Amino acid sequence: MKKVRFMIHGAAALLVAATLVACGVPREAGSIAAQHAAAATMPADDAAVEQRLQQEAAAWAALSQLLKKQEFGGITGVDAGFVQLIDQTAALAKRDGDIVANGQDNAALNRQSLQRFNDLWHQADQYLNQ
Repeated sequence: MKKVRFMIHGAAALLVAATLVACGVPREAGSIAAQHAAAATMPADDAAVEQRLQQEAAAWAALSQLLKKQEFGGITGVDAGFVQLIDQTAALAKRDGDIVANGQDNAALNRQSLQRFNDLWHQADQYLNQ
């Protein structure tokens, strides 16, 4: 009887382990990165650049939150260092958006910041959708 119980518990433990291995960050994270990478262009006028910078904070924050979730069939192998970089990028995007909202921005620096965010979207897309 003990042997049967041990086998059942062992099988249950293997099932739980297999399920955990098949879990990863939601595939939506890869979709968000791909969408933003595809839309990563530089607007012609300064007002549009400012608007995009203010939108970056929400987009990076959404990606950051998704990377902290796990789901069955998700993207596996996402490194903790990558998640930390996305968290830092989200914080920088928020800071840049706040600077623009407070009118303390500079048009040339805004363009540089947006270009860096665009480059990072391409890198995030490559990492999550490799």
